[in-house]
Amino acid sequence: SRSGSLRVRDGSWLNFAAPVTASSSAAEPIWSLRFVLSLLVMLFAVGIVSAMVVRHLTRPLARFSRAAERLGTDVNSPPMPEDGPVEVRQATRAFNQMQRRIRRFVEDRTQMLAAISHDLGTPITRLRLRAEFIEDEEQKTKTLADLDDMEKMVSSALSFARDDAAKEPRVTVDLRSLLHRVCDGIADTGHKVTLDTGDDPVRYGCRPVALRRALTNLIDNAVKYGSQARVSLQDDENTVLIRIDDDGP
Repeated sequence: SRSGSLRVRDGSWLNFAAPVTASSSAAEPIWSLRFVLSLLVMLFAVGIVSAMVVRHLTRPLARFSRAAERLGTDVNSPPMPEDGPVEVRQATRAFNQMQRRIRRFVEDRTQMLAAISHDLGTPITRLRLRAEFIEDEEQKTKTLADLDDMEKMVSSALSFARDDAAKEPRVTVDLRSLLHRVCDGIADTGHKVTLDTGDDPVRYGCRPVALRRALTNLIDNAVKYGSQARVSLQDDENTVLIRIDDDGP
C-alpha cells in the first residue's frame, strides 16, 4: 500500500493510506482472443485495399496488352483512350503515335506497290506484242507463258493494293458457306474439288473478299499442280482450321 500525510491549518496532520492492486489489463496475455480477432480484421482490410490498388495499377497494362494484340492483326484498329494517371496517359499517347506512324508506313508502301504494279502493265503489253513476231514457235510459246505469269503476278499485286486501299471492314461470316461458294466456283471450271465442312455453321470475323481471294488461290494451285483438292473445315474451341490437301509434289 501507499501512504501519505498532509498538515492542515490548525497544525494537525491528516494521514491517509491507499492499497495498490495490479491492473487487470496488465495481467491479460498478449495473444488474447480480442487481439487476434483485431489483427485478423486489420489484415483482411489491408488485403482488400491492396488488391484494389494493384488491380487499379495493372489495369492499364492489360489494356496495353489487348491493344498490342489488335495492332498485330489490324494496323487500322482504333486508338487507345488517353485517360488515367499522368504516366499512363504519356505511355498511351506514345503508343497511339507509334500506331499512326506504322499505319502511314504501310499505306505509303502499299501505294508504292500499286503504282509499280500499274506501271509494269504497259511494258508487259508491249513485250507481248513484240513476242508475236518471234519466228521460233517454241521460244514464242515460252516467252508468252512467261509474260502471262508476269501479268498474273502484277495483277495479284495490284488487286492486293486496291483491296488494302479500300480497307475492307471486318464482318462475321459463315466459313462453311464461304468455302462452298469458292469450291463450287472452281468445280464449275471442270476441276475435281471435294469439301468436308460438317453441318453446323462456323461463325468467324474476317474480311470476306480478301479471305475468299486467298482460299481461291490456294485451291487453284492445288487443282493445278495436284490434280485435285480436298478441302476440310474444323472448328475447335479456340481454333478454326481450313485444310487444303492435294496429290501434287
